[in-house]
Amino acid sequence: RSWVSIGNLVNFLARLGEPGAPAAGTWHVSDGQDLSVRRMVELMAQAAGRPARLWPVSPSLARRAAELTGRAAMAQRLFAPLQLDIADSRARLGWGPVESPGEAVNEVVTWYRTQA
Repeated sequence: RSWVSIGNLVNFLARLGEPGAPAAGTWHVSDGQDLSVRRMVELMAQAAGRPARLWPVSPSLARRAAELTGRAAMAQRLFAPLQLDIADSRARLGWGPVESPGEAVNEVVTWYRTQA
């Protein structure tokens, strides 16, 4: 899955607002590293200093269980490869992500802890 952190999105939008930036068109923005849901959960657990507690389940078994419980559409979204190609954004704007997914997750976890 392609993810985009707030920091990378804001940086991208600021780049679009610079003089001479080609604002017209469709833009794809992401953190530049596609991650599985499992990897994202692992990053969140690591940032929180907790174990991930994940169990391996075959996609076909999970899809079947979802069908039986009326959640086939949810399973479809969970297992679909939701990836964006940001090569055009890199080429046309000279833009690239300024923070990694791990850095972004650490920022969110740190913020969350200050809210409790």
